[in-house]
Amino acid sequence: MLSSSPFIRLGTLSAALFASILSLLAPSAAIAQGAAPASPRFVTPIAEGVMMRCSPGAAWYPVATLKPGTVLKADADVEGWLRVEYLPGMNVVVKADEGDLKEAEGTIVLTRRTRLRALSQADPIFDESYKAVFEEFLAPGLALKYVGTIKNRAGENAGYIVAPPPGAKGYVSAREVRDAKPEEVSAPAKHVEQPKPPAATQAPAAATTQTATTQPPPAAPASTEPVTESTTPPASTEPASAEPAPAATPTEFNEPRVAQPAPPPTPRTPTLRQLDRAFDDLMAKPLADADPQELIEQYNQFGDALTNEVGSGRTIKYIDTRVQLLKIRQRARDLLPEIQALEDASRNAAANYRLTIDRLIANREYKVVGRLYPSTVYDGTRLPQMYRLISIDPGVKTTLAYVVPVAEHQLEQKVGSIVGILGDGKVEPSAMVEIITPTVVDVLRSAAELPPE
Repeated sequence: MLSSSPFIRLGTLSAALFASILSLLAPSAAIAQGAAPASPRFVTPIAEGVMMRCSPGAAWYPVATLKPGTVLKADADVEGWLRVEYLPGMNVVVKADEGDLKEAEGTIVLTRRTRLRALSQADPIFDESYKAVFEEFLAPGLALKYVGTIKNRAGENAGYIVAPPPGAKGYVSAREVRDAKPEEVSAPAKHVEQPKPPAATQAPAAATTQTATTQPPPAAPASTEPVTESTTPPASTEPASAEPAPAATPTEFNEPRVAQPAPPPTPRTPTLRQLDRAFDDLMAKPLADADPQELIEQYNQFGDALTNEVGSGRTIKYIDTRVQLLKIRQRARDLLPEIQALEDASRNAAANYRLTIDRLIANREYKVVGRLYPSTVYDGTRLPQMYRLISIDPGVKTTLAYVVPVAEHQLEQKVGSIVGILGDGKVEPSAMVEIITPTVVDVLRSAAELPPE
């Protein structure tokens, strides 16, 4: 059967390996120990678009985009990445089952221990906001300012967006910042705006109403000059001579402006988490139903983008391992037609053997028919020498009988052949099968005509 092929079991055999590889990117004590403590220092981005990420390494998702002049307080260096404090305006995520909403107070009160989640700026939904913010768990009962709700990929409310408590940290590349000047440090802290999650319910803002007092404009002061009677004769009431009206200017019609179609959106590069999700889905499918080539290309492109990033060596090794596993699966998939052809040929050969032997048996009543091999148990050393007769079905190697060697039949020259045997037999309790002393041994198909076992 095709399912018995070792190639088909590839996904199952490698499951344990995948679990160990995933530990490379999981939060661990090794990452925490890799943080070199340093005296607090203040840094600022050297260019537009510098990312603060949820963990050290360019593979991790961003939590904020920084502008030059933004001052960050750094307190540790992790393999070329500075650990920095969250800025005002940055938020975090609480799972729905870890907190209760107190609408009157505008807070979320923690009901379970939690490390909170870093809100993804690249894809602000619950599924992509998975990295823990704190190394230690926060205790239940802590009240956090409620900002809004966050949905999962299915569009369901999955958690709350809150303002983080003190101590929330992110990471910036040391190559993308410089030491801040004293005047920059003393300037007011800049507020960071994070993207609003799609279709999320935002906390109602405090209502501020202003009452505008409308007053009528002051009346013009009455004139103090004396009124004099006009001596100007009244205008003539006779109709004025009709002047020819100027010719009407023809109306100009402009052609309607045709709206230009908007350019198609640029596809967003998948994150490492999205690639891993596609990897898991692909490995769960049958070999014939999933071509891994596209996923191999996506992993390679992701790895190439990290080549010059500080602290990306571990992530690149992780990606290379996944690519190698996909290539093994691809080679196994390419062999499927050959495996299928071999299995079809084996089934056809077995059917032909049975048909031929049935015809031979019809002409002569054999006691047993099978393929002849030397016995590894009854080899003449400790037990008497005998030959083993096994079934001709290629899928089942059942011992049908043992054959006692008789010199005139030259069984040693018929090893590997399908033979029909007549003779006397008895069931030996120690062997549990019939032992035959042959009187006739006919070769029905020679070993040369049969495929090797």
